[in-house]
Amino acid sequence: MLLMFLFLTEAISQEQNPTKIYLTSIDFLEADNFPDAAESFDKLLKRTGYDISTTALYNGACIYALNGEENKALKVLEELILKKCYDNYAHISQDADLKTLHHKVAWRTLMNYVKHNEQTRPERKKEAILKELQNAKELLDTDNGVLWGSNFWSDSVLVLDDEMIYSLDELPEGQTKDSKLYFKRIEEGELSLTNTRQDYNGKKYATVLYDYLDDKGETIIHELFHLFHLKLIQLNGDPINYLEEYQPRILLRTEYQALRNALKAAQIDNKTKVLAYLQDAWIFRSKRQLLNKNELQKELEIETLEGLAQYTGYKLGPREDKFQIAIDELNFWEGSKTYTRNFPYATGPGYGFLLDYLKVDWRKGLTQVYDFTKIMQAKVFD
Repeated sequence: MLLMFLFLTEAISQEQNPTKIYLTSIDFLEADNFPDAAESFDKLLKRTGYDISTTALYNGACIYALNGEENKALKVLEELILKKCYDNYAHISQDADLKTLHHKVAWRTLMNYVKHNEQTRPERKKEAILKELQNAKELLDTDNGVLWGSNFWSDSVLVLDDEMIYSLDELPEGQTKDSKLYFKRIEEGELSLTNTRQDYNGKKYATVLYDYLDDKGETIIHELFHLFHLKLIQLNGDPINYLEEYQPRILLRTEYQALRNALKAAQIDNKTKVLAYLQDAWIFRSKRQLLNKNELQKELEIETLEGLAQYTGYKLGPREDKFQIAIDELNFWEGSKTYTRNFPYATGPGYGFLLDYLKVDWRKGLTQVYDFTKIMQAKVFD
């Protein structure tokens, strides 16, 4: 029965998860199965609208063009070029996947916009970075420490792309200042191009990749949370190896499904079902953690480290449907090849938003390790 349950939940997840829908369309594209690729991309747009990455939009335009759906391809390109400011003229003008569009007047018009975007890229990028840093600061100033007892905004954020560093903080030699933003070229090996906390010029910074700024402050808040949190407590960040084993993975996936069910019940404000499904998650979680008590402390520490950061970024971020965010995270991370380090990105928002929904007083500052199993046992099911 357990395996059948998992197969059913996997089918549901495949159907509803935008990431999996997109990857399915790419699989069809790479197999030159353009009709099925287009049908799958139709489903993605129905699920998300055009609120997807620039890469996904570009590939969608290619899919439609290759499938002979020229008007759909041009509509996607309009979104990509006019609203997301796509600017790689050399690539798009020579891409054979889009050559069937070249006879269209709309294509020539769009290419002129791409050239304009390319010319204005440096200024647009700086404006966008400054805007998103200001957005994140405004979100944290609005909370003003209500969530965790302190406003952890800091100017110690570095925004990185492949070539440049951007910051509100003054940078070392070679910098330029434009309005309120400092920027300079990245030297080879100077910084790791990743969202993390790292040392630079004798100081600790939250580093955020430019490509992640379209989430309206969530990633900036996530990394600033780390910058603040790790001043207060040192936590394990290493993988939890027992989650590579078959039985723990099965139990974690059933925990994920129970959390999904509880979050969907919260969306329709059915507290009775929320409690029932959350109890299922608690049971699966408790059984899984009993399998390897030796790694439990490490597991709780990495869940406190990454799970709370993920929860905080989404909690203080501007998107309103927090339950859907948590569902999407569960769907995305369940598709990973390994769960050993990424499971907190799914469980942190899931449990955090459900406990908030139940009005549980669970946040007790940032100098302790959080154990959702014990919190639920003491405050929900006692």
